[in-house]
Amino acid sequence: MALNDNQIANLLYGDLSDIDEFEESDNDEENIDFLDAFRDMDNFLHQNDFELKNLVNQDNENIADDLHEEVLDDDIDNYTPMVPNWISGTWENQNYCCDIQFIPPPAKLPFSPLEYFKKCIDSDMIKNISYQTNLYSTQKSGFSVNTNETEIEQFIGIHLIMSIIKLSSYKMFWNQYLRQPIVADNMSRNRFDKLRSNIHFVDNTLCLPSNNSLHDKLFKVRPFLDSIKNDFKLIDLEEHLCVDEIIIPFKGRSTMKQYNKAKPHKWGIKVFALA
Repeated sequence: MALNDNQIANLLYGDLSDIDEFEESDNDEENIDFLDAFRDMDNFLHQNDFELKNLVNQDNENIADDLHEEVLDDDIDNYTPMVPNWISGTWENQNYCCDIQFIPPPAKLPFSPLEYFKKCIDSDMIKNISYQTNLYSTQKSGFSVNTNETEIEQFIGIHLIMSIIKLSSYKMFWNQYLRQPIVADNMSRNRFDKLRSNIHFVDNTLCLPSNNSLHDKLFKVRPFLDSIKNDFKLIDLEEHLCVDEIIIPFKGRSTMKQYNKAKPHKWGIKVFALA
């Protein structure tokens, strides 16, 4: 009896489990010879599978090497070396002249640093800060800090120095090892702390409640801002100007505080400036 297609497919896939299940009536002499030959071939393939794979891989590698050598031979035969195109000549120094006429610096600056400071923060503002600070300390504790205009100028100057010389804490300016004479020699740390906790620009008793329509969010510093704005208006404007925004770094409590992740100082109060 001849094998059907399914039986032949199972034999080719290596499934020989049903060969022994053929009935004796189906195992004629022709089928037995075919099955014996197929079984011998399958055993041979299983026993020599590893060696056959190595032979095939080795033949493929030899073919790839031969092709690579042929490509290299063709590239070498067709290679043309590039010769640089040198131009011989003599070096000549070029005389480059600059036609820009630089304006000579002034023999004397129009203002000293202190005069520049007083143009922005005038003496009237300093006097007001001194008065309001003494008033607030009296309202708070019943005792005045007894400050004056000269000490307020030193207090503001110390803050300017601290904005230039960066330390992790303001108290380090009086530290034994990090002491800054320009700060420590002009004011003691205790006096600086007392002024820092009492500094004021306006009388708090005049502040309107937040539910009032005339309430000013900048009431605490309004006199200072108005004074600076008026002083800035006295500066002569230049020909080329632009309006730009500035972030004043601030992380305290304020409804005007903004967050902008694209800025170097992400938290602060945004103002517009004429530059």
